[in-house]
Amino acid sequence: MKPLSEFGRSIIGRGLERLGGLRGTSRAVPRVGAKGGKPSLGRDTWKGAVSGVPGPAALVGRSPAAQRILAVLAEHQARRTPFHNPLASPGGRMALAGDLLAVLERHHAYTAGHVRRVGQYSRMLGEAIGLGEAHLERLELGAVLHDIGKTAIPRSILRKEGALTQVEFEIMKHHTTIGADHMLGRVKELASILAIVRQHHERPVGGGYPLNLRGAEIDPLAKIVSIADAFDAMTSTRSYRQGMAPIEAYSRLRKAAGAGQLDAKLVETFIRTFEFRRSGRVIPVADRFRETVGQLAG
Repeated sequence: MKPLSEFGRSIIGRGLERLGGLRGTSRAVPRVGAKGGKPSLGRDTWKGAVSGVPGPAALVGRSPAAQRILAVLAEHQARRTPFHNPLASPGGRMALAGDLLAVLERHHAYTAGHVRRVGQYSRMLGEAIGLGEAHLERLELGAVLHDIGKTAIPRSILRKEGALTQVEFEIMKHHTTIGADHMLGRVKELASILAIVRQHHERPVGGGYPLNLRGAEIDPLAKIVSIADAFDAMTSTRSYRQGMAPIEAYSRLRKAAGAGQLDAKLVETFIRTFEFRRSGRVIPVADRFRETVGQLAG
């Protein structure tokens, strides 16, 4: 089975085509309430003013993009027959991911690019520690869908250039629960990636969200995605700032690991692996740190 990253562009491209890309409309995912069932990707704005801290269900209900995510999930589930279930195969789940990311692309293009890169970085680290193919598929799928809950977050928050207010941050924090429990949790074939989506902002030392888990309570694959997520956030360029150089990002990753916010062994493996990949080399099997996620390696 090829890694998701090898399929990424073509799958997401087909998803954009099915959803009307950046130019047309979708034949696969009708907008909730559209007249005659005709689809519309039109303007995707938050309904009403933000006051207080809406809960996850309220955020999903007030976001047209989130409603389209639910429609995509339902449409893929409807393809099941008594004799065939596309979502039972990695290819079927990849096709679903492509359609979901196409919606995310329309809602917030930066996040769509971000999750693709996080998927690539996560798989890179998973391969370096010797994960088997089944775990790599789970890891990469969870990584590319880890921020799908941001389709329910108002664009005004996602696009804000400065620091978020406390209210805005509390709203943003809901994206983990939204993605896992209010979106992907509707599809039983995605059960194995829900912990990644829900826990990628947990911290080994505690104090993360949404569950304030610690150490071994955190899914090992979520720890991998946390590192890839942080690295890409630091090194990618936004409209209002230039991405930092990898060497500076390494320093910040190590500082976060020292404070217990990231897994220290995984951080060192990530840095070493990234440097090997940048130089065109592959880490020898004998040098892989299998003990880092020992229960999943092999």
